[in-house]
Amino acid sequence: YIFRSMQGKFSQFNWSRDYQILPEVPNVLTSFNGRLFAFSLNTTYRINPITLEVEDVFEGVGCINDGSLIVTEYGMCFADQDNIYLHDGTRPQVISQSIARGSKDSYRDFSGGWQDNVKDYVKISFDSKRKSFLVFFSYSAGGSDYNRCWAYNILYKRWDLLSSPGKITNTFIEQDGSVFLTTVAGEVYHYMSGDSFKPWSWTSKDLIMGGATQDKKIKKVRINSSDTINSSDIDISYNNGIDL
Repeated sequence: YIFRSMQGKFSQFNWSRDYQILPEVPNVLTSFNGRLFAFSLNTTYRINPITLEVEDVFEGVGCINDGSLIVTEYGMCFADQDNIYLHDGTRPQVISQSIARGSKDSYRDFSGGWQDNVKDYVKISFDSKRKSFLVFFSYSAGGSDYNRCWAYNILYKRWDLLSSPGKITNTFIEQDGSVFLTTVAGEVYHYMSGDSFKPWSWTSKDLIMGGATQDKKIKKVRINSSDTINSSDIDISYNNGIDL
């Protein structure tokens, strides 16, 4: 059951009239674009907050917990175990197609894509400076625990895989837009606030140069940078599609 208080009287309820019965227990409730959204792990219900009528049901689209969702001016971003979505108020759109599945060579220190691992501690925040949704998660693979963050940039519609300081229990955004994190170890982090840069890697898509069946040779690679780079600090590897 979902009960609603009387309009302008938040401590008073007409329990015999102002309610709605859902077919399952929701694990997340939130308001967005003038509507109430109720989520289970696999279903989304859009509800009129005045009449409590269920206006639409999206099967197969759910939300893990109340921390796996954030409402912004750019839309409502939320995640389940299968996909990450961006809701425009009318319908959810899958934005995780490009990171859904991976291969053994796809991401450094990461065995596959979003659908390839069972995830926990999934929390979503928003970086207003970079205009990116931050999806923090933890998973286990090969006997080791990993903590990562997928960052989705709204302007470029691009995903970047970032590190995470631990298993994230909560996130909050300061007045200046800074993102803070809390971990299971009881620590608080100001995310991406330092001036130093850590080692990073970039993995391209398949480069076919307009001809997927033609053999090619790469003779030179040019790297542009605003700072001086030592060639000994750069490692370039490629996969020609043949397992050696």
